[in-house]
Amino acid sequence: MRRQYLAPLGAILLLAASVTCWAQSTAYETVFKRFERGLSPRAALRVPHCGQNNENGTIYLSPTAITDVEPALADATCDGLDGATEATQDLVVLGYPLRPIYMRCILNGTLAAGESVVWQLRGGEADVPGFTCGIGAGQTTCHVLSRGRIKVEGSVPTAIRAVQVSNNADDDSKCVLIYAFD
Repeated sequence: MRRQYLAPLGAILLLAASVTCWAQSTAYETVFKRFERGLSPRAALRVPHCGQNNENGTIYLSPTAITDVEPALADATCDGLDGATEATQDLVVLGYPLRPIYMRCILNGTLAAGESVVWQLRGGEADVPGFTCGIGAGQTTCHVLSRGRIKVEGSVPTAIRAVQVSNNADDDSKCVLIYAFD
């Protein structure tokens, strides 16, 4: 009689062990599907980039220093973090491999018909795939959520390219990136 119960019991134990191993192996993978509704990775790094846009041109926004006080949109610290050349504005964020998972950008001006701003995350003076967002007339914010596993090596400097087509000479931009540790 006891042998009849050992085989089903063994199968149940194997099934339970395999489910536990599967759950443990995926527990460290970040699920981004519901990030916009409040879920976030276990360890995330918030890195703002900000500066003053260039009227009808391109400007590069540097990442801010990682401190307790984040610069506000259009304040003097934020306005000092932009530049016309990427080579002078891109900085290494932390020195560790990071995965960008979310980017939200805001403009403090109002765009009219035919005007636009497009922000692009750059790493090592190349576009980081999937991290472009833009706005048009009447909009002030945009956001993008990672659609894959994108990695920025720790030694790669990053910046955000802001391309503005408008007659607003004093618009300021701020993009906040959320990175997961790789």
